[in-house]
Amino acid sequence: MRPIVKQMFGFTYVFVGDRLILLLRNRKNQSRFNGVWLATAEEHFESLQKEFPVSPSWLISFAKKQWLFIPINAEEFEEYSLKACELILRGDVRLGRLSIPKSFGQQKKKGHAAMGDDTFSLFRSGNKTKEPS
Repeated sequence: MRPIVKQMFGFTYVFVGDRLILLLRNRKNQSRFNGVWLATAEEHFESLQKEFPVSPSWLISFAKKQWLFIPINAEEFEEYSLKACELILRGDVRLGRLSIPKSFGQQKKKGHAAMGDDTFSLFRSGNKTKEPS
């Protein structure tokens, strides 16, 4: 396994082959979004959420069950991060989604899913999204 690591939009993206596996974020602005973001698909979300039950409910509904978030300040952060790495090394099909790192921001290639989704709008500096009280 040879991961490809890219820096974009304040995140560190980790690809394995043609699959986006996870994002890492640790920034001073909007620190509530710092942590490990596991890419998944809606059909795998619930089974992964049982193994990593830390994603805030406001994020789950916004991210359309495509990202499982392990907050950097979660008590289980190290345990869950290591567990995620183990699943990745075992080739767990629930993690990741098709994407081509070179084509980010370019026209998608036939047969590959586009990476862009509404999740990234959370991190734009002018964003007014608020967590529910």
